[in-house]
Amino acid sequence: MEEALDSGRTIDKVLVRKGLNDEASRGLVARLRRAGVPYQIVPYEAIERLFRGKNHQGVAAYLSAAAYAYAEDVVAAAYEAGRRPLLVYLDGVTDVRNLGAIARSAECFGVDALVLPALASARLSADAVKASAGALLRIPVCRSVSPVKTLQRLKQAGLKIILARERAKESIFDYDPDGPVCYVFGSEGQGVSPDVVDVCDGGVYIPMTGKTGSLNVAVAAGIVLAVEARRRALC
Repeated sequence: MEEALDSGRTIDKVLVRKGLNDEASRGLVARLRRAGVPYQIVPYEAIERLFRGKNHQGVAAYLSAAAYAYAEDVVAAAYEAGRRPLLVYLDGVTDVRNLGAIARSAECFGVDALVLPALASARLSADAVKASAGALLRIPVCRSVSPVKTLQRLKQAGLKIILARERAKESIFDYDPDGPVCYVFGSEGQGVSPDVVDVCDGGVYIPMTGKTGSLNVAVAAGIVLAVEARRRALC
């Protein structure tokens, strides 16, 4: 684990076995905190189940397939290039196939960056990169330890935070943010966390005429981003 930190490799998250309390373990946790690396304290059985037969010593790290960017830097670069920043925040989207598909649509439709929560998210793994057809290697991905604070900083930078969900009052076809925007999409099972909902400036829904109750989150994101790209092309 120390070698991974020393190497400068991007780490998605670290699992630390519950009950480790020796000096080395305490030092490692302190170093993870200083480095801003997300970690979770988990039962021994959880690590053993994931890394059966391997010498994990009670600590295991997930390495990222790509480096993370900073949302504020991405926004600043977009402004400097004369563009209205367009970001996507994924709240609790844990399926790597959905992450990959959304990244693919985002890259195709000119999104400046994806923003993912540090823990409640699919990992930026080789499988996710494959599902994205390589798009995850071509679009900046930002990791947020505190989603609410990150979204608040984006608002301070001039972005409107718009939640995409079925219960919204305004159709995506009628809505015009008229400026920089960050669209928020939640997981299909849990939706968007209440704290994130409270930060949003508004919401949009996708009109549907069929009998199926809802769209897959990756499909919904693709539709919203396609509409946004068309709107921007006409401005």
